[in-house]
Amino acid sequence: MKETFRKKITIVIPLLISVIIFLYVCGPRCLNPTNIDWLFEGDSAQHYLGWAFFKNSPWSFPLGLNPDWGIENSSSIIYADALPIFSLLFKCFYPFLPDTFQFYGIWFLTCFILQAFFSWRLLSLFKVNLFLKTFGTLIFTLSPIIFLRLGGHQSLTAHFLILWCFCLYYGHISIRNSIEWIVCLSLSLACHPYFSFMCLVIFGAYVVKEFLNERTIQTFWKLLVLCLLCFISIFFTAWQIGLFVSTAQPSAVSGYGHFKFNLNGFLNPLGQSFFLKTLPHGAGDYEGFAYLGLGLILILFVVLILDGSNGFKQTKKIINRSLPLCVSLFFLFLLAVSNNVSFGNWNINLFSIKGGSFIQTFRAAGRFIWPIWYFLCLYAFVLMQQLINERIISFKFSAILIIILSSIQIMDFNDFIHDQIRHQLMTSNSNKWGAQSKDWIILRKKYNEIRLLNNPGLSYPKWRELSLIAVNNKMKTNVSYLARGDSNVLKERMKIDELLLRDCNFNKNIIYVITDKNIIDLGKCLKEPQIIKKIDGFNLLLCNSFYH
Repeated sequence: MKETFRKKITIVIPLLISVIIFLYVCGPRCLNPTNIDWLFEGDSAQHYLGWAFFKNSPWSFPLGLNPDWGIENSSSIIYADALPIFSLLFKCFYPFLPDTFQFYGIWFLTCFILQAFFSWRLLSLFKVNLFLKTFGTLIFTLSPIIFLRLGGHQSLTAHFLILWCFCLYYGHISIRNSIEWIVCLSLSLACHPYFSFMCLVIFGAYVVKEFLNERTIQTFWKLLVLCLLCFISIFFTAWQIGLFVSTAQPSAVSGYGHFKFNLNGFLNPLGQSFFLKTLPHGAGDYEGFAYLGLGLILILFVVLILDGSNGFKQTKKIINRSLPLCVSLFFLFLLAVSNNVSFGNWNINLFSIKGGSFIQTFRAAGRFIWPIWYFLCLYAFVLMQQLINERIISFKFSAILIIILSSIQIMDFNDFIHDQIRHQLMTSNSNKWGAQSKDWIILRKKYNEIRLLNNPGLSYPKWRELSLIAVNNKMKTNVSYLARGDSNVLKERMKIDELLLRDCNFNKNIIYVITDKNIIDLGKCLKEPQIIKKIDGFNLLLCNSFYH
């Protein structure tokens, strides 16, 4: 009976906490799969459009290729930040999906649920009592470093992957543990490469820990086989989601040292706190946002004072159990701080970095602070449990303290959640994307492509609007907005476009988008049935028009 009850609360309590927090933070409207109004701002449009084009395109191999968005400069869903794991999953149901369909609200709910479950599992490994485990799960799930990503970086909300890695680290080598590592590492790449790198660093700590604990040939071979299987699984996942496509060239712009963690970051709310004011910081320090929340700061302060009065004995036990992990977290901390060390407005550039594939790929290195945030949260609740076990504090005192400080934590973020996050995610029927002319219904019967002549790439200001027109009418387009592209392809295409404009040798199955200057230049060479028509603010060159 007790075992059955324990299993039930292991499911029911994390599920209730996660659903309540999701509804409190996000609200229910983002769960409506046909509501895309809240996805217009920031990078959300890129993510939705990447998925929408992928949904409409035929299956390819590798599976993640997305040829209809960008055409000659297209790449894959990973470079549209279109959450490959869900894009591939929901594309399987394409025949049953409406034309307008987004899964990001469902993804948020999934992340909150998994965040709560892995928080509960992690705290259970340290035998934290039910009361502390419940409030610990609440604090883990009500994570401010997730809040910042809800409005524009949907794939970066998968913080449950970090907690999952922590759970596996504190486990021991076994068939189940090994399978979970393989799945976790592959899934992390199918969510976002930043998570993949963080998880790999923690996995490295796990391998070191297991070998140091056993130091036998048998353990060495087990770990070697596990590493090999993980490498194969990650490589296969990377291949299938399109990470190796030829047009995905590293960015020429490096933000490493700009998008970093400021050393005051754990105490700097950057406008999210009700109680604390924003501290001085650099322009790119938001990528290293790691404010703990006033409630968690006070919990850490209290348990450190209590443990310090006893010679930090319990802290030493936690560190000894977590030594390889602490080393790996320190490595991530150094990467997050970067070569451009900052404390408030003060900063010093320790050394210069010219570039390199790692720097170009992980230029927003401030994000590597996230595992340290979760470890500090874990440390606070595990230390409190150990203080109870050693009778340094009573359960009653800890319960009162946690209730008060958890309430402060919630109050600290309430205004930010209500005024910014919830306000955006509850957007509905605002028609932010703009209305589209009924002329497109006629045009899509004769054309299968929309092409912007002399496409400048990422600097084209109307990429959202034109891409949405194309995807809504099941056309492909050379206009796109991708994390990686090939500028040489664009340059070569511009040469071809100049010849087209000179010779007027246009493809009758393509709608060409041209500038006002192009209209003047084309005035003399257009031939029947070629015409220029303005629709939804775009100058369209039509070679097979219905308008004659």
